[in-house]
Amino acid sequence: MNTFFKSTVYAAFVGLTIFSSCSDEIKDFTVKPDGTEQGDGSATTAETKNLIINATATGKKWVVEDVIYVGSPSAAENEVTIDNQSSGFTKFTVSKIGEGATSASFEGEIPANLSGKKLLVFYGNAADMKVAASKVTLDLASQNGTLMSATADYTGEESINATFSVENASAELKIQTTDVSGLTEATLSFDESSTMGFTSSKEFTADGVGTYTMQKSMTAALTAGENNEYTISFIPTVSETPATMNISLKAAKASGDYTYKTTKEISSSSSYDVEIKSENVDNDLSGEGTEASPYIIDNVDKFKGMTETTGKFYQLSRDLDFTDIEFTPIAKFDGTFDGNGMTISKLKLELTDGNGGLFAINNGIIKNLTASNVVITQDGTIDDENGVGILVGTNTGNISNCSVINKSLITAEVDQKEKGANSQGVMQYHQGALGLLVGLNKGIGSINECKVNNSSITIASGTTSKTNIGGFAGKSLGSVKFSSANNVTVSHECDLTGGGSNIGGFLGYGNGTIEGCCSSNVQVSDAQTTGQGKAITIAGFIGTTWVGSGTVTIKGCYSSGTVTSNLQASTNAGFIGNCTGNGDRNITNCYTSVSINNNFENSAFINKDKISKEKVKATNCYYVNGTQTIPDGATGITITKKSAAELKGMANDLNTGLDWADYQFVAGTTDAEPLVITKK
Repeated sequence: MNTFFKSTVYAAFVGLTIFSSCSDEIKDFTVKPDGTEQGDGSATTAETKNLIINATATGKKWVVEDVIYVGSPSAAENEVTIDNQSSGFTKFTVSKIGEGATSASFEGEIPANLSGKKLLVFYGNAADMKVAASKVTLDLASQNGTLMSATADYTGEESINATFSVENASAELKIQTTDVSGLTEATLSFDESSTMGFTSSKEFTADGVGTYTMQKSMTAALTAGENNEYTISFIPTVSETPATMNISLKAAKASGDYTYKTTKEISSSSSYDVEIKSENVDNDLSGEGTEASPYIIDNVDKFKGMTETTGKFYQLSRDLDFTDIEFTPIAKFDGTFDGNGMTISKLKLELTDGNGGLFAINNGIIKNLTASNVVITQDGTIDDENGVGILVGTNTGNISNCSVINKSLITAEVDQKEKGANSQGVMQYHQGALGLLVGLNKGIGSINECKVNNSSITIASGTTSKTNIGGFAGKSLGSVKFSSANNVTVSHECDLTGGGSNIGGFLGYGNGTIEGCCSSNVQVSDAQTTGQGKAITIAGFIGTTWVGSGTVTIKGCYSSGTVTSNLQASTNAGFIGNCTGNGDRNITNCYTSVSINNNFENSAFINKDKISKEKVKATNCYYVNGTQTIPDGATGITITKKSAAELKGMANDLNTGLDWADYQFVAGTTDAEPLVITKK
């Protein structure tokens, strides 16, 4: 049998004498089927015997409330508590307190058929003793240093002497922290090759043979004492030579879970002291970086450390708060990042030139991630190939089920950047892209089932560069499906010297495929009053869909809210501003209920002066406010005015031909948004 540490718990030794006090005149009886007793005069053996156990303790004073448990395991029961009579164990209570309370008599009844068996006697908490399959298991760790047990042969009439000692004398590990706070959990462990471990229980068989259960590790919750000192009690087995115990401490903070690691040599002492400092932090990634075993990101340092990401898989395991934490965007992400439904919040990011966002460039997969209350300030230049977004600056990969919420903000002053004169000698300028979710979504990029809620983007006074600005994305040349910008403000607050910008409640500039998307209750405004003859293009859904070749598909989308422009020469519309170019534009099953100002005359859906009539096809499209003029000869354009009440009854009309498996138009609850897109 393994021995135990003797530490803060005194090892009491108890001498017991057990004798029978059965009366010679006990009446024989039988038990009727209904459980009542009936004497029959036969010489049967009594069912129980009364015993008085005189116990003397050293280092233990008996009190009236003390009880002991006496019996032997029974194979008849699968699992019973030790107080259950059928288990073969009975509770003995104090019947007499001895002088000085160091000796006491315990009295109770014991089954008569235990003769010839091992008798087990326990002093401790019965709730932590279980009888199952002819074995008694004692939970040592729960006994708080008070458990005592003994075994002895029992023949029925003889006196029995048994010696008891405390079973779970424990050691203490005292942890003192230096500039570390928030410790919540400790894991202590020994290497598998070590002869040491932690004992948690002792098991007796029906024959009285006892064995200890040894574990190689244990975990305990931590509560800080005075001066950030923690104390952990544990029950180690004793080794002939010292062994190294590994200590892992977990701190849960708003910025993540941090693990601090150290080691301590353990021998036969009862108390150990260690000091944990901030440099003890372990930021090694758990997991293997594979799809089956992704790297786990559980604090901001691990998030910031994602650099060599090609082909690797990452998973966020908890929310991360970036308050007062300096952050540089993940320069280029080429792996798979699963946000796991978690949120990154309160990040403040100051950018100058180039791409910016949580991820500057995404070439991989980003999914299931929310960014909340993130503030980006941009002051510099953005190339044609650059973008600024809260989640991703420039996307060439796949983004799905991601959100930007809760007063997230982009404020930008984009400086003019020359890229050379054209063939006519006219200087050309780069066009940046800024959007609340993504800045620039390139032609091979895809965004699915993402949303922006209750956030804003402002191009501030002083901006001199033509820019694409959107409440969802600044510029998209790829695919965007079943995504939304809700309760979003898009503000253009500057005069331009380098040409007009494209501004939209959903996209500033949108080509490729846009399906099942909406800008809902957006406030889009332009404060520009002057410019070099090149006005702003501004609309409730997409500012511009100009395309030189190829096809743009806009299907099953809508816009609601307001659009306000102060420049009379600007290109304004409720749904799409500029719809020119040599490429085909197919717009189907869409509507707008945007409230318009005086600049929207005859441009409720598409600006009347910016339609390539041979290249634009619009079918099953509707508007609620204002008027719409269709160019002469534009035979493929049918845009019809409907009241909000009429649109509410047209969900089936819009759903027809969309062939959506998971989404559908349904009637809205307000006239401002008569139809909405919901998941089936």
